[in-house]
Amino acid sequence: AQGETEIEEGSWITAAKGHSMISHAAVDATCTESGNTAYWTCEKCGKSFSDAAGQTEIEENSWITAALGHDMTSHTATASTCTEPGNTAYWTCKTCGKSFSDAQGDTEIAKESWIIPKMEHSLMKVTAQEATCQETGNIEYYTCGACEKKFSDEGGTEEFEGDAWIIPKNS
Repeated sequence: AQGETEIEEGSWITAAKGHSMISHAAVDATCTESGNTAYWTCEKCGKSFSDAAGQTEIEENSWITAALGHDMTSHTATASTCTEPGNTAYWTCKTCGKSFSDAQGDTEIAKESWIIPKMEHSLMKVTAQEATCQETGNIEYYTCGACEKKFSDEGGTEEFEGDAWIIPKNS
């Protein structure tokens, strides 16, 4: 019959079993990927906490930290010469070290792909001139119209040291 068995007050309450916490380590955000602060979740109740003891409940996804974004340095284009290579315009990120063809960091490029090789020398042949008692002479040589360097060969590979192409005046 109903209501015939009396029970003691509070005897229907069972003790809480406590949280069973799972730790989630902090992950640093990168230029393009979000990270997170350390947090814990209870595998029993599914709630999230900012502490391992499960005392401070936090909102879902409140542990997410935003991506940092690129910190770009611009490198302007320079023309190559016969003495120095040039480069196309490019940008590098100070944070991740990657290189890009655009200021927004959308198009990553391979390291040193921006290099424009040195140009060939623009060589002109200078014929030999005998020295006189009033004028210096010169041996045959090649001079670059752009950089003005002097070479002993028409390929521009053997540069003269100092004024080695000059023949002193006759005494």
